[in-house]
Amino acid sequence: MKLLSEQAATTQAWEDEESFDFATEDVQPDVFLSDVSEDEAAIMRIARRFMLNTAQERAFRIIAYHSLGRSRVGPQLRMGVFGEAGTGKSRLIAAIRA
Repeated sequence: MKLLSEQAATTQAWEDEESFDFATEDVQPDVFLSDVSEDEAAIMRIARRFMLNTAQERAFRIIAYHSLGRSRVGPQLRMGVFGEAGTGKSRLIAAIRA
């Protein structure tokens, strides 16, 4: 398990590097323990890192809040991500996996 602050530091370091290559980068999911005060900053850093638009960021926040136990929908989140080609579904999924 990683602390969310460690992931935030890693994300900050990635922001300083070149843009993220979605085709070749394999992002492994992690489980995080965190202080609630650091959650919002980490969510914003990931949203900026992946350059999420408003709709993508809204979907990302829903999933992030659910993962952090701050969801109002119960223990299971069922959510679809729909759109035509080029609307950013893969970018959203890469951000979720980060």
